[in-house]
Amino acid sequence: IISRDNMKMDASIGFKLKAKDVLNTGKKSKLQIIFKDGSIVTIGKSSTFDIAEYVFDAASPKKSKVNFGFLKGSFKSITGQIGKFAPEKFKLRTKTATIGIRGTTVVGNQDKIACTYGKINVSSHGVTRSVPAGMFSKTPKESPPSVPEVYVAGSIEAGDIEDSTEASSEEEEATSDSEETDEGEVQDEEQTDEGEVQDEE
Repeated sequence: IISRDNMKMDASIGFKLKAKDVLNTGKKSKLQIIFKDGSIVTIGKSSTFDIAEYVFDAASPKKSKVNFGFLKGSFKSITGQIGKFAPEKFKLRTKTATIGIRGTTVVGNQDKIACTYGKINVSSHGVTRSVPAGMFSKTPKESPPSVPEVYVAGSIEAGDIEDSTEASSEEEEATSDSEETDEGEVQDEEQTDEGEVQDEE
């Protein structure tokens, strides 16, 4: 279900998303979103994803910015052109922590956040932990993120999201040097469509 301007709509493959949209999956569904810059977000079962802010300037990628909220459940995020050219402006957050990225793949839920590719910073309660690939940090509600520990694929409840510690073809595509995004379509900052649903179960 997609919530937009006090309206609710059913998600379907190819549905065009906009900034401020909030997506909710059911107990038996998950979905994948590909954004204009090539960023890929997957949300697991019974999860909530908030596209709080998304601006992609294809001509000047460093002017782009992202603010995504994973408000419930599990997720996986693979950065695209914005994460490559303006990583300091690519922000992810859960109910318990904020995540800064560096050419990264992140998988997690509301209790644990793992880096499977690249490097991330996990922050809460005034404390920031640097989490390299193959490590994870616990993010308890009442205390700072834990010291990073070795991550074992499958050890985080991720709602059937693939969380391999090896770079996937999606990750290699999203972090490539190609200037084309979203199936090669030319895009600019003024375009209202931010991304589209690619896969739904």
